[in-house]
Amino acid sequence: MKRQRTMDQKAGTEISLSVRNSHRKSTFPCFKKLCGLVIPCIIIAACSSDDESRQNINDQTAIPTPVESILVSPVNVMSDFVQRTFPPQQIVQGEDRLLNGSFENGTENWTGCDTGTIQQSTDAYDGENALAVAGGNCFYQSVQAIPGEDIVLSCFSKILNTSVWTGMGLGFSDANWQTIAETPATLVTGKSYARYDVRATVPENASFATMWFYSETDTLVDNCSLLPADLAPAPPVTIDANLLKNPEFDSVESGKP
Repeated sequence: MKRQRTMDQKAGTEISLSVRNSHRKSTFPCFKKLCGLVIPCIIIAACSSDDESRQNINDQTAIPTPVESILVSPVNVMSDFVQRTFPPQQIVQGEDRLLNGSFENGTENWTGCDTGTIQQSTDAYDGENALAVAGGNCFYQSVQAIPGEDIVLSCFSKILNTSVWTGMGLGFSDANWQTIAETPATLVTGKSYARYDVRATVPENASFATMWFYSETDTLVDNCSLLPADLAPAPPVTIDANLLKNPEFDSVESGKP
């Protein structure tokens, strides 16, 4: 009887193990199939997320900074207006590269971006005449360039109305007049004459340099020069300190400040 009970228990154990193994065998293919579906989805989602992240980074790096945006002219004078069919003046060593930079001869040697956009003005910084630029217009002059030379473009200028965007810069072209480099613009912001400079090193393969000036408001320009850096006059000295003694009248002596 005891032996029979032991045999029954053993048989029951074998049946239980058989059921468990059968359950495992039937479940494992489903689990395997589920993994086959889920894992690729996870990988695809991860790759998609990585691609989106890279795209976001690329989009962010393509956006110019506010400073870069401000220092770029709203109008591309070099590509839209500069004539490329005439030979610029020959370089004279040690002299100003620009012709009629004082504008005493009116608009001679200067090219406006449109008819009637520049004209002579008697409201000059120095001498008798200056150049008046109508709002929304530009002018330029091209000269020969020496690769590797440090140069300084200087102009005295003032805006006549509310400042929108006024600035000047240099563009460099190769022997075929293809633009190869441009400087950031120097912005003109004051309503009184002040000197504005653009400094640059002429790039390799540059044959020509073009000085350009663009303004979205009426502007006056005078005394422009383009010189080697070692010959350019030092910028005007700006003094930040107040030269007046006791400007706030904090101390009074003998009834007088």
